[in-house]
Amino acid sequence: MGGGGGGGGEGMTEEEKEAMRVQMEKEMEEKMAENMRMLEEMNKGWEEKLKEAQAKAVEEAESSNTESKRREKEAHILNIHEDPVLSRAICYFFPPSQETRFGNRNSSGDEEIRLGGPSIKPDHAMVTSREDGGLTLTVREGCKVLLNGNEVEGELEMRHNDRLSLGTNYFFVVVNPPEEQKGAPEGGWPNVDWDFVQREIAKAQGLNVDVDWSNMTEEEKRRALLDEELVHVMPRVSEANSLSQEMQRGISFQTMIEQMVGVGEQEPHSTVIVNVKNTLTGIDFFWDKQKFINRVFLMREMYERVSDGSLDLSTLAQEDDPFWDPVDFSHLGYSTVFLKPLAYCMNVEDDYVIFNKTQHAGVMHVSITPCRPDGTAIDEEDDAEGPYDDIDEPRQLVGRRLDLLVQIQYARGLETKFSKEVYVEFELPKARNADSKDGKFSTPVSYGTINPNFNFTQHITWESVDLDIVQFLETGKAHFSLWGMQDDKKAGG
Repeated sequence: MGGGGGGGGEGMTEEEKEAMRVQMEKEMEEKMAENMRMLEEMNKGWEEKLKEAQAKAVEEAESSNTESKRREKEAHILNIHEDPVLSRAICYFFPPSQETRFGNRNSSGDEEIRLGGPSIKPDHAMVTSREDGGLTLTVREGCKVLLNGNEVEGELEMRHNDRLSLGTNYFFVVVNPPEEQKGAPEGGWPNVDWDFVQREIAKAQGLNVDVDWSNMTEEEKRRALLDEELVHVMPRVSEANSLSQEMQRGISFQTMIEQMVGVGEQEPHSTVIVNVKNTLTGIDFFWDKQKFINRVFLMREMYERVSDGSLDLSTLAQEDDPFWDPVDFSHLGYSTVFLKPLAYCMNVEDDYVIFNKTQHAGVMHVSITPCRPDGTAIDEEDDAEGPYDDIDEPRQLVGRRLDLLVQIQYARGLETKFSKEVYVEFELPKARNADSKDGKFSTPVSYGTINPNFNFTQHITWESVDLDIVQFLETGKAHFSLWGMQDDKKAGG
């Protein structure tokens, strides 16, 4: 039978076995030699790469030493960034007896320092390093430059540790070694960081940023906290306006202080918002701080894409435009109703002023009256005994059921711009009814009038009044917030 094996050396002569052994040894030696050659090549490549890396490190060290030595002698500016790690990482020198110009890197100019962004113009500004060691700043007409928080123009002196701002988002500190070596002023040189720069700018714009918290009233502290928010928002508002203008979006931005009543709040609180106005349609949007800041990041990205040609604004979908928002309801103000009569089971009813940003924005007619458990009104002229006739003081309500009828008849004198759709919402804590389990209620929407008639009635119930409810009725208030929508017929992208 044929077998096909043969690999085990069966049937081979001694001479054939010896020849095979010699052949295998030879092949093994050749393979080892090849491996050694490849290893030498690898070592050679690694040594070359190591030498290159060492040479580059030496070069960078020499360069660093050179820049470090220049910083000790030559005037320069260092960037100030919101992230402390990135602050003072960028250095621009002002060589002695030379003029150094700032310009936009997307223009065709040949300025020595070229920055990006729409707020930087060609030949934006110039710094002259004089023979006497001083620095002269020259600002081109129409270009935005701040020195120590104040907007400047023309020609002026620039000193060591001054804060220089170019456009809307470039911030630097000036370092002038010859002047620094003459000695610090009384009190020393201030430590310039992002917070210092932004506070300085805000102070120049009229905000109160130098506060002594220990000697402030609660109201003064609230105002100071608002100013703190404005310090961080205002630079971005300037940047957003610049980006909008450069890309011709037809949108303007402005900071505002809005008074809002949050869920479960007894007192309205003030918060910083940004009024976003479409200058082509007149439509207003109101963004909270976080939404606005997020949008600014998207605007920057949009500008970069337009600048490098990767985005054609004419093909941009509306929903992808960070400057655009769909028209939605806006807060138009609120009326405050004091509830103390209800603690004695008496009626509350009046025309209440609608306040919007401390201004009168119309009136709202509201009534709140105790009622029977089935929601029917209590007729005071009826001889039948009412459910609350025995209540002489508020604590007698504890443990008992209390039913109220809340009625919102109308609002008058509203702003025409926001009268397309209008409704009112309010909240009474722990109140229950078939429609709401959280104490929040709202009227139906009224359409197309500045004098809406709501004719709204809501039956609410406290199944068992507790001391918290009694205290709420005795000392608390209910806020009726008005919301309106603008006509978006003219609104475009």
